[in-house]
Formats: sequence, structure tokens, C-alpha cells
Amino acid sequence: MRETICLSLPKKSRQYLKRLAKERGLTISELLRDAIRKYLIDEEFNRVRKKVLTKLLRSGKVYTDEEIFKIVS
Repeated sequence: MRETICLSLPKKSRQYLKRLAKERGLTISELLRDAIRKYLIDEEFNRVRKKVLTKLLRSGKVYTDEEIFKIVS
């Protein structure tokens, strides 16, 4: 189920969104949905990464971001 959210933006941001959406062949809503989806995925990854990293650091081992990504994926 979809819900509508009202968003207030500065005029320049609105103009930029309109131009970018047109260049990509999307509506502004599609462009913003995709941007928000990517942001939420990134936030969730960082939340999980921080949680896992805290546990891993307690173990005394050192892990790269790639190793952590494999652990949480």
C-alpha cells in the first residue's frame, strides 16, 4: 500500500530534480523513491555494520569492510 508524503524543497532543489528526472526519463516521484530506497539500504547496512563491528572488535580480530560485508550478507 502506498502513502503520500508532502515534501517542501527550496526552489533550486526542485528545479534540479525536475531536470534530473527529465534526463533520466523518470517522474520526480520515481527519482525520489529510488533515492530514498538507496538511502535506507545504506543506513541499514551501516547500522548492521556498526553492530557487527562492535562484536568483532571485542574478539580482537581485524576485519576489512569486504569481510564484514560477507559476514552480514
